[in-house]
Amino acid sequence: MPSHPSADDMRTYLTETAKLAAETPAGDPKHATYHQNMNEVLDQMRREGGVSYGQQPR
Repeated sequence: MPSHPSADDMRTYLTETAKLAAETPAGDPKHATYHQNMNEVLDQMRREGGVSYGQQPR
């Protein structure tokens, strides 16, 4: 079993978390938490070279 989520898992997490953030009022503390969590995942993906923004690897 992998020690951390796959790039596909992280993209799925980002998609689902973005939906939650969009549905949560900006004044709700959860809204900021969702954005912080997404930023942390994006940073992790950048470190691992996994950000493809939906493009398929060549």
